[in-house]
Amino acid sequence: MIPGDRECETALWAAVQRLTRQEIAAGLLHMLADLEQQGQLEPARLEAPGTAALEEAAFRLAREDACLAIAAFEAQPGASSADAAQLLVSVPAKELVQTLVGGPAGAYLRLGEALLAAQGHPDRDAAGAAQGRAPAAPGQRRPGARGVREYQLNVELRLSKPGNLSAPARTALRVALAEMAGCDLRDAVLTGVRRLVAKAGPDGLLAAPPKQELALPYGAYRMVKGDGSAPERTDKHPFCMSRVFYDAAERPEELWAQLADGSCRWRQSGSEVKVVALRVPRKVPPRALAVTLDPYLIRVAHQATGEVYLEGELERGIVPDESVWMQGGGEGEDGCLLLLRKMNFELLRQHWLHSESWWPRLLRGQPAVAWDDYEKDYSDLPSEVLAQHAAVEAVRSDVRRLEARERDMREVLQERDDLRKRTRQERLRQMRFGQTSEAEAATASTFLHAASLGPCVMPHCARDTTEV
Repeated sequence: MIPGDRECETALWAAVQRLTRQEIAAGLLHMLADLEQQGQLEPARLEAPGTAALEEAAFRLAREDACLAIAAFEAQPGASSADAAQLLVSVPAKELVQTLVGGPAGAYLRLGEALLAAQGHPDRDAAGAAQGRAPAAPGQRRPGARGVREYQLNVELRLSKPGNLSAPARTALRVALAEMAGCDLRDAVLTGVRRLVAKAGPDGLLAAPPKQELALPYGAYRMVKGDGSAPERTDKHPFCMSRVFYDAAERPEELWAQLADGSCRWRQSGSEVKVVALRVPRKVPPRALAVTLDPYLIRVAHQATGEVYLEGELERGIVPDESVWMQGGGEGEDGCLLLLRKMNFELLRQHWLHSESWWPRLLRGQPAVAWDDYEKDYSDLPSEVLAQHAAVEAVRSDVRRLEARERDMREVLQERDDLRKRTRQERLRQMRFGQTSEAEAATASTFLHAASLGPCVMPHCARDTTEV
């Protein structure tokens, strides 16, 4: 095309007008792709704008809306730029939204104060932007809106003790902050002090060294007899199981759990806890002891000297009216013995869960006794619980007896069927080969004898017949 050729320009313009929007867009995209391949145009990138970029764009738009709102306010009769700037400073945000036409101006002020205190970006200064947009009238001073801004500063201090941040320390901190900000001491105010939790890691406090010794169960207590001697340990049941006794005549020798500190020795049953205070001297008479048995507390002390032999909070509750103590002046159960009656509130909710009445430990803070260290004695449970347990066990016993009878009957029928099959095979072989031995004749006679007994044959009869 020759530049300045009127006819060529008219023909080109007519061709462009005949193109559709899709064709023009396709041509532009093709041209951009060629420029990118030639290296004359940087390839386009798709990037997701972050939160900061979105806030920046939103605040720039809100600043323009605020300026438009100020211009609209100045356009009203009797309004000036000083009044507009003063309005931005003094009027609350809620009233500003109701007064000005530009609603985003109020939102800009509320959000701008927070971000301005955090980052101090000049483009997010709503008051400054409004003052720069609205010129001052002749003979009037433009009020400074920057003086009313508040800065919130978070200071993190590492102190050895929380009580070290006393009143003089807080005053010194205010003086340092005022000098740093270049303001008066009255303007530096501590709004509050919050205790921070130290984080573990390289930037936090040093972690405490691990314990060298593990808290093993048998390092905290040991199982002994009533006199304190070591019992004969039997092999434990697998899966931490232990035997359960509902008859006092069947229970084995009683085992006691004696703490490693030598303070007490105790054992329990379904409804009772026996405690022997080992530190009570044998020569102390019963009237010289002050024993306290509360629902969740026991205490054994000397009434005159105040020496405490045993004290602690119980793991579960007891009935003080049904609990007693005695001082025999001997050793073991003949010494200072406490007989505590359990409350057993757990059995009131679930009477069939007898294991819920078992205490893991005597006092709070003491080590728990392993579940399988000694057998469970439920022979002294409440009579109502034992009656329900006996009824359930009777039903289960009947079911087990019926199942055993049916199982024995199935075994008898199976043995009879096997005998019939063997006899049939022997007869077929006799018919085929014509041979009969003494053992085969005995088998046939046994089958005839078992068949004559009928369907009411007992299991032991079938076993005896088979052995014959």
